[in-house]
Amino acid sequence: DSENTDMVDFTIDEAMLALSQNPPLLIIMLTKHLEFMRNADENGSTLLHEAVRCGKIESVSVVLAFTLSMNIEGHRNHDESALVMAQTLGHNAIAELLVETGVLGAGAPRYGRDIDKEHTFTYEDALDAIFHDHSVLLHAILTQNPGFLRYVDKNGWTLLHEAVRSGNVDSVSAILDIIDDVTYLNMRTTNVGTATWLAILCENKEIAELLKAKGGVELSPEGNDRISEL
Repeated sequence: DSENTDMVDFTIDEAMLALSQNPPLLIIMLTKHLEFMRNADENGSTLLHEAVRCGKIESVSVVLAFTLSMNIEGHRNHDESALVMAQTLGHNAIAELLVETGVLGAGAPRYGRDIDKEHTFTYEDALDAIFHDHSVLLHAILTQNPGFLRYVDKNGWTLLHEAVRSGNVDSVSAILDIIDDVTYLNMRTTNVGTATWLAILCENKEIAELLKAKGGVELSPEGNDRISEL
């Protein structure tokens, strides 16, 4: 799909439509057109306000991830901030997300980048997406940077291990959607067993079953391999 969108240009109106219909496409649009983040209509409504209004938390997450050096307290009509709008509309999960990421003015979201430079994601962004359960954003990051999946940290952990440890099924699914490799799935070191082993250790039956369905097996880090039925 990315090959089909590389040569396509987008408009702000299409970005507004993607807010409610296609968050993954929104990521592609904003990667190509960071200037959309500065757009505000005659009422002062920004992409963030529109994402809140449509009630799509995935889109709110995407917009927040691209936001930096802009007034995310931007007002709409009667000085109604994005947070107040979320609370007024009863979008409680979105309101909590806005508070968590600093919409009250505590600063820019942790994913922020210089809005005037080409947008790229880091390995730390992928980790943040995992632990904040932003699976749509995680999928976009890994699509742009598949090499992150092959990285093994000093403790022998991969992103898949981190996703399993987080307990976020959607994050694990996002990774499995990007890479279909049993060797990767069953990667282990002297410090950590396979992802399936870790899921079982964490007593997360749902994730363990998901990994097993993809070919995952339970292998311990010491090599004392065993298979257990959940």
